[in-house]
Amino acid sequence: FTDADTVTAMSWGFDPRLSEWSPFHGAMYAVLDSVAKLISVGISYTTLYFSFQEYFEKLGDNPSKWGKTYAALLGANVALDAFKRAAIGGKDSMSGTFKELHVPPTLISFAVGVGKADHIIDNTLKKAGNRLMLFWVPRDENNIPDWECILNAYNAITDCIKAKKIQAAQAVGPGGVAAALMRMAFGNSVGVELTHTEIACFEPNYGSIVLETDEETAGVLNTHEGFVSIGITISDFKIRTGGNHIDLEKAYKIWEHPLEDIFPTHFEIPKEEWPKSSKKRARSVKSRIHLRPRVLIPVFPGTNCEYDSVRAWENAGAEVFTYLFRTLNNEMLHNSLAELAREIQKSQIIMLPGGFSAGDEPEGSGKYIAAVFRNTAINDAVMQLLTQRDGLMLGICNGFQALVRLGLLPYGKILEKLPENAPTLTFNLLNRHHATYVNTRVLRTDTPWTHGLDTQTIYTIPISNGEGRFYADRTVIQELFDNGQVITQYTDKNGDPSMHWKYNPSASVAAIEGIISPDGRIMGKMGHSERTGTFTALNIPDKKDQNLFKCAVDYFSA
Repeated sequence: FTDADTVTAMSWGFDPRLSEWSPFHGAMYAVLDSVAKLISVGISYTTLYFSFQEYFEKLGDNPSKWGKTYAALLGANVALDAFKRAAIGGKDSMSGTFKELHVPPTLISFAVGVGKADHIIDNTLKKAGNRLMLFWVPRDENNIPDWECILNAYNAITDCIKAKKIQAAQAVGPGGVAAALMRMAFGNSVGVELTHTEIACFEPNYGSIVLETDEETAGVLNTHEGFVSIGITISDFKIRTGGNHIDLEKAYKIWEHPLEDIFPTHFEIPKEEWPKSSKKRARSVKSRIHLRPRVLIPVFPGTNCEYDSVRAWENAGAEVFTYLFRTLNNEMLHNSLAELAREIQKSQIIMLPGGFSAGDEPEGSGKYIAAVFRNTAINDAVMQLLTQRDGLMLGICNGFQALVRLGLLPYGKILEKLPENAPTLTFNLLNRHHATYVNTRVLRTDTPWTHGLDTQTIYTIPISNGEGRFYADRTVIQELFDNGQVITQYTDKNGDPSMHWKYNPSASVAAIEGIISPDGRIMGKMGHSERTGTFTALNIPDKKDQNLFKCAVDYFSA
């Protein structure tokens, strides 16, 4: 559950060029790099365990080839011994040879640790005026790191993170300190002024860490070996050093560009005017009954959002029952249909959560759920709930897709055959899965799902879908707006509906994120409003809880 305060974190380390030069050093620094990455987010090395992925050329009876494998294991063991930790298994292959082609000696270190959620930090620079510190791993003439220095430094960093004295941290890797600083700057568009001119900016000194902190903490860290102050954060989105600077706006575009032709992130939508508001008059949202509502959550093969959904409803004050729809044989299937109909009759709210019901087959997402709900007994129970018992229904993501395939949205009833111009949820414009946070705004506050909210607040919520593009022709879209059935839209940072790829990744027409039925009882939306929690997405400071679940509970209990 997302309110748990214990977290697990995992990282990896491996540099193929370093490993090809020296399998011993490659494996040793792979372990060190995987540790540094977890230290940078607030996980103590004392909690870590490791697993290795090993891949070497075909060994045969060649001693030098066996020596590469042995050297890599020795290097990894040196690092494990320094941290007093162990590797608990792994995957190895000694067959990475094709004719005269050989894989480089490969030992990838995977580190897993445990920590407290309120000790976790990210790598984004927070504000101008903070001090930038660097822990630089000292090495001897054989490129062996000073393990005692590393342990002392990592303990100091971990203590400072727990004391809330470090705002951001980034492990140094390929590209060196320069690449680390750029990654830190990109997140919040905070710049850097370097005051230490003797840094090997582009050296990948694995195990080293860049820190953003205050002056007092910088002074404390300076008492430990290996730490040096390298600069300050600035408001200009640049990296300045001496009389030179790097424009980080341009650097970010260069950083983004290499895979754009293969995995595009941008698309262009022709400018087109869409309706923006409802002409429908407000309706009453007062329930005729007063009770603690019972929410039914059917769980189908492929459903995966039921746990978050249960927690969201229970936090809102509802009684929740999940029903596992079983399909192992015909008898189970028939029993499931009958039992689901009976559970609907006991409930006031049905929620269809997200996931990939039946693997989104056949012919697209939501079709399996729609087939189940067209069963006569279930159809009758649903329509009785909605038309005679003052009930509500919600579908999120995969559940929204099912509601549209059933006709419950936008028509308010289950249809055997949808009109030719019925809305649909289809493949995202870039034909790939999107997992990110988006801004949304509620358009109406007079429905059971939104009463008590306002139309000005921007809610930042997660999406995760491959078929999230709401599509219909202009006539249908106009009708939806005229009937007041568009309930939420994707917006830019100012709250205006947006077709820009950054704010509307699926390219849903008219920036539609969610709609309701004509009577307002049924709601469907793509954004996962259930995925909220005390420690969820702490690096996103915006308002993330839409209170849809509380609104629905209050509809019955207030």
